[in-house]
Amino acid sequence: MGFVRSTLAFPFYVLAFVFHLLTALFTVIAQKIAGEESGPPRRKKTVSHVIVAAFVIAAAPVLVSLNPPAMDVSRLAPQAAMDYRAVKAEFTPEQLAWIKPLIRLTACIFAENAIRHKLEPMPVSFSPCGGGAVHATLDDNLIDVVVSGIATAGAIERPFTVTLQHYPPSTNENGFITLSIQIDTNGNLVSDGAT
Repeated sequence: MGFVRSTLAFPFYVLAFVFHLLTALFTVIAQKIAGEESGPPRRKKTVSHVIVAAFVIAAAPVLVSLNPPAMDVSRLAPQAAMDYRAVKAEFTPEQLAWIKPLIRLTACIFAENAIRHKLEPMPVSFSPCGGGAVHATLDDNLIDVVVSGIATAGAIERPFTVTLQHYPPSTNENGFITLSIQIDTNGNLVSDGAT
């Protein structure tokens, strides 16, 4: 959430910085018109340091937003299944109406990342999740998820199936673990599952 906040807040920081610089400029102009000295040379040096510091502070969110937190790739490799049967998600029926599609979409993106990780360094692309050739199915307990579709690796289309497990109360990618990955490579089904 901090990444999103800093990215959204950046234009406001820049705007505040511009207003601050305009205020300083108009103050200097007003002092010149009134015939007052703008201060000793030392003050000018201090003002320039303050302006540089303000610019650095305003630019910090940009630097943070350029380097988003990296995904833990160990979760993309198949792992042993967890027992989530006792964990219950406490969503209302109204919430479930939008949470289930969100979980399916997030599972689809997570599965695509698992396929990309499996086929590295080959560039891999996919159809849009849900609307194209990639589909996610979710059980009623919000635990078992199967994502299947077609990955385009290079110029070759490769059918795939990724089996995931979802921690029911979670609504983001941190709630998923990969159980198995199956990719069709040139007519041969390559399966990778947890041992």
